[in-house]
Amino acid sequence: MHHLTKKAGVPLFVDDDYDLAKAINAEGIHVGQSDTDPRGIYRKSPDLIIGLSVHNLAELKASQPALKVVDYLGTGSVYVTTSKKEKIPPVGVSGVKKVAENTDLPIVAIGGIQEDNVATLKDAPIAGIATISAITKSNNVARTVKVLKQRGR
Repeated sequence: MHHLTKKAGVPLFVDDDYDLAKAINAEGIHVGQSDTDPRGIYRKSPDLIIGLSVHNLAELKASQPALKVVDYLGTGSVYVTTSKKEKIPPVGVSGVKKVAENTDLPIVAIGGIQEDNVATLKDAPIAGIATISAITKSNNVARTVKVLKQRGR
């Protein structure tokens, strides 16, 4: 997979598996609140791009020590999602905006983002979106990606 992402000029991120990220020379790693501490990852690999999930303003505040080594925040779930086992209530667009207003880090909105609701994030102060099911359940991935990009601008 990494061969394909490199060829396309797209960085590959591994979800909470530092050993795998290093073994395949991934460009980045993303960790959640109960995963590996970003500070430990940074000490071992300061050049690795590190993302941290921060679901809401309370988690942002609790994560302050780790934010010094994090490159971006994944914030949400914006909407109800079926992709994750944890059932954390969605924060909505307003919750994403609250986190963004309280940090200088780039925000990637996550959770339940689909073709029919991505436009609600158009005016949110985010760097981008992350989606799983919109892509994995699509009958036409190229069209889905195009729609997400167009409606999300």
